[in-house]
Amino acid sequence: MGRKSSPAEVTITADTAMSTTGDFQFRNTGDKTSCAPAPCWPFGFLLLVACLSARAEEEIIELDEMTITGQAMTETLSAKTLDEAGLATAKETASDTTDLLKDIPGVSLYTGGGVSNLPVVRGLADDRVNVVVNGMNLSSACSNHMNPAMSYIAPSQVGKAVVMAGITPVSQGGDSIGGTITLDPLAPEFASAEQGTVFKNQVSNFFRSVNDNFGASASGDYATENWRVDYSGSWAKAISYLQGEDYSRSKVTGPRVIPTEFESSNANIRVATQQDTGLWSADLSGQHIPYQGFPNQRMDMVRNDALLGGVNYENSFDWGKLDSKVYYHQTWHTMDTLPTRKTAPMPMEAVGQDLGYRMRGHVPLAEQHTLHVGNEFFQQRLDDWWPGNTQNPQDFISINHGERNRMGTFAEWEANWDKEWMSMLGIRNDTLWTDTGDVQGYNDDFINTFWSSQFNSQPHAKTFVNFDVTAMGSFTPN
Repeated sequence: MGRKSSPAEVTITADTAMSTTGDFQFRNTGDKTSCAPAPCWPFGFLLLVACLSARAEEEIIELDEMTITGQAMTETLSAKTLDEAGLATAKETASDTTDLLKDIPGVSLYTGGGVSNLPVVRGLADDRVNVVVNGMNLSSACSNHMNPAMSYIAPSQVGKAVVMAGITPVSQGGDSIGGTITLDPLAPEFASAEQGTVFKNQVSNFFRSVNDNFGASASGDYATENWRVDYSGSWAKAISYLQGEDYSRSKVTGPRVIPTEFESSNANIRVATQQDTGLWSADLSGQHIPYQGFPNQRMDMVRNDALLGGVNYENSFDWGKLDSKVYYHQTWHTMDTLPTRKTAPMPMEAVGQDLGYRMRGHVPLAEQHTLHVGNEFFQQRLDDWWPGNTQNPQDFISINHGERNRMGTFAEWEANWDKEWMSMLGIRNDTLWTDTGDVQGYNDDFINTFWSSQFNSQPHAKTFVNFDVTAMGSFTPN
């Protein structure tokens, strides 16, 4: 006895616009028709061909011609660039902004605390690598670099990251020998005329069991055709993490590594507007880290509060493009031993300030040649002292109103000869002025006064004039 075939109905739709496309839907409709599937297929195919031929002749829709213009972004020589798409996967698992760079050749990370990993570019780190965050040169107020520049921007806020190992183009900044790392936030996006207004928000969180690490972040933005306001914030907290398994002692997990606990929070707000006068944006960020343990140091960070912000301006003119920024950064930093160490207190205080501006012009000389010129100023101020106690009546003053000023001017010629060959030639001058006040020890005994008097008797103000000439070329076969 043969098996009864289920009836089927064939529904065919076809749309054409410039070229012919088709959609086919086959669905079971029960017993409303006696047509079996196998005999219906040839009929359906013939019907489809007839429909497509008739509609292709009658309903071809000619779309209006659209011209899209834009500026091609050229890669900086000897640089590795990660755009928003390249960073998307890394952001999902990154607990520290430096994690975004860990897969770049030549870059490694060494871990101190849970928040403040430090990048190493071809074996050079700390002040030997110039780190620029949102167009700002941010210095670490801590002598142990417990608050490096990359700790002031959360991974979710990064829209573009560029790592230049070794030679850095003069237009990207001087004052470094190991290379340059630049982190830029997501560019402001405005609503189209059809959209009117756009409002978006996003919330995420995570948990890691190895150290009971909780974290959360939130962001939101409101945009019109000419204005935009966006906000982002993040928070994370963890206890000291567990050591690995120790099978020799029949332990599933080892004791906790003391001290590796931390807590941190970051917040940022930005207002941007695009007018006939150009694109203006102002941003303000704050950081609060009440504690962060450092098992590889004799001290921990028990406070780091920071406030930073700036104003950006960009515009295009007949002669080329201009971009500029003015910024300020203030840090209040304290080191001591966390209670989990169960050792004597050892407080150290530091207050740091960064102030600067940057102005760059990009002038097309010809179709293949561009001249980059600019001027920038950066000032760093630092006070570092160790509070006295009953045994040491005086504050140990290590840096007394220290100041470092740098004025830089550059010119750079960039040439894109063809699709394969590119060259860059630049010259830069950086003039530095440094100064500081007198220092003192915990008391006026012989040991303290001997060393402090040696320094205090010398002139403190110094001037340095540096020149940087770079010539680079690259060949990209495909």
